[in-house]
Amino acid sequence: MVRYSTVEFPYDSSHFTSLQLHPVAAVRIMLSGWTTWTAQHAVAFPTMIREHHAGFAVTGIRLAYQEPFGFLDGERLTSTTTSSLLRQRNLMETTTHISADGRQLAVVTMRCRALAVDVARAMAATPQALPPSVTGHYRPDEIDDQAAFTDELTPLLDSLAATAPALVRASYTRLIDRQVCEAADQWCFVDVTGLIGSSREHLVDTLADTQPLLREGLRRRISHLEFRLRRPLFLHDRTTIDTSLHQDGTRLAFSHRISGDDGHLHGEAVEILDAQP
Repeated sequence: MVRYSTVEFPYDSSHFTSLQLHPVAAVRIMLSGWTTWTAQHAVAFPTMIREHHAGFAVTGIRLAYQEPFGFLDGERLTSTTTSSLLRQRNLMETTTHISADGRQLAVVTMRCRALAVDVARAMAATPQALPPSVTGHYRPDEIDDQAAFTDELTPLLDSLAATAPALVRASYTRLIDRQVCEAADQWCFVDVTGLIGSSREHLVDTLADTQPLLREGLRRRISHLEFRLRRPLFLHDRTTIDTSLHQDGTRLAFSHRISGDDGHLHGEAVEILDAQP
């Protein structure tokens, strides 16, 4: 039987925007759920790196909001998390359900590629299947050597491009400082969620006077957020996020392309907003 880890905790106002559970908070709750799961059922994350020289690179996040829920609507949040290994133990997928008093708030899915980590070389890492010393802690039904990730982001971006061409776009440039980095001095995927939101709000702030529809980017709740990371950015790199507004009937969406000074595409993302404020 697949194993779960459940964490319940009182929340505070920093977990929320004025509209909903903060996207960054939702992703961080998922990460905390996974570190709890792997500590309880497999190997604690720091031990995995320090003693087993194994780790993960996050390649994608999917955040699907469920019921509307605001700061004043409850007192505590509960996260329920499970994790599994895919494709010859080269991939990991983790899913966290976030709820409050029986109400389902959000589902967050994290996708990762397994790495061999060289602790002596500032945690330099290369793709490699997890070692048996780690995978041996997983139950058979938590391992599917044939399965791989299903790419849902590419069809979504292609559909937007085909049926809802960009109405307006702008670029947002940001230094990758330590406020958005993790222990290896590279960007933290949790904070990529916030960078995407910052780029959307930069577009609203810059061009709302010429495209009033942009103001809905601040009025409407996010219903779905998804991003894919292709390569990391490191401390004091600069990133440029090209953000576009799309309208498909009553649906509004913002698409994002994340680039570095090296000219490479480092990631893509989409935010889909609720049909009504």
